[in-house]
Amino acid sequence: MTSAQSSPFLKQLYGLALQADVQAVLQRISEADPTKLSAEERSVVGRFQRRFGDTDNDNDASALAQPAKQLLAIYHGYWKQVLLQQVNLPTGEERLRLALLDWLGRYATRPIETTEIDFDRIEAAVIETMAEVGFYTLCGVTLPLRELMVWRSQRRQEFEIALADGPVKLPIVFLGDFVSRGWAYFATADRYGAGGWVSNEALYCIEEAYNIESESFRVNYLVHEAQHYADRQRDPEIATAHLEYRAKLAELAQIEDPAALLAVWQPQASYRSKENPHAWANAQVLEHVSERLNSEFESEQPWQDAAPERIRHIAAELLRQDSQTLPPRAKDH
Repeated sequence: MTSAQSSPFLKQLYGLALQADVQAVLQRISEADPTKLSAEERSVVGRFQRRFGDTDNDNDASALAQPAKQLLAIYHGYWKQVLLQQVNLPTGEERLRLALLDWLGRYATRPIETTEIDFDRIEAAVIETMAEVGFYTLCGVTLPLRELMVWRSQRRQEFEIALADGPVKLPIVFLGDFVSRGWAYFATADRYGAGGWVSNEALYCIEEAYNIESESFRVNYLVHEAQHYADRQRDPEIATAHLEYRAKLAELAQIEDPAALLAVWQPQASYRSKENPHAWANAQVLEHVSERLNSEFESEQPWQDAAPERIRHIAAELLRQDSQTLPPRAKDH
């Protein structure tokens, strides 16, 4: 996830949003004293209220071609209903499925005729239809919600990424001119979201999310996603929460200020469900690093007092130990 420094109040709001609980975000906003909020906090509160209030004042898709505009409206409606807990996940998904079938009936050159169609076939048809009007599209699931990424341009570049188990050479496809950056970006009022993803062939990077000369790009994106790639090569069936745990350890093992990164992850951490793998992995990393440090620092947040090199060493050690649970790495990766 891309990130930025924020006040404790905003970190709490973003943490709840990334756990797919915007209803709790709005509750926390309603409890806050407006006279005590900073200008930045008032601005963020306004963005949440415009996006998730009773009146939708957050439609910035008016300039898009009609198929893209309608597709975004469908996903925004689905996300809002689930994030505000107006419907449960299965009901939200079924409503989304039927809405997408209706959309395909209006815009697809090869419409799907039956309602008894699963998401894989529907999303493949959505991607094909959007390509016909000039857009690249990613669907699928970013737990716990169904995903929609839509962009207009992309370019390819080769990189070599250093990991604990050795270097990995990968092409990176840089993506630009986005019109939808996914449910997490939507849920956090356009502040936090995926910086990219990985396939069996390449890494995909949302270019606007990073300064490619920065540590954020080198570690938070490249190392994180390359670890995903290497782990999937070793174990194609590895669970998503396990993937995220290992990638976050890989970040900690290389980043200059690991305590600051742990501080970012803390309000986003939750063991509530592995259906939210980022939150679950955050909680597991914080717990395991803290356990290793408790013999040295008596604190609920012992990593705050630890030297950066100590945290990096612990993260690398935890990653090496966890690697023993995976199949051996192939020599050509």
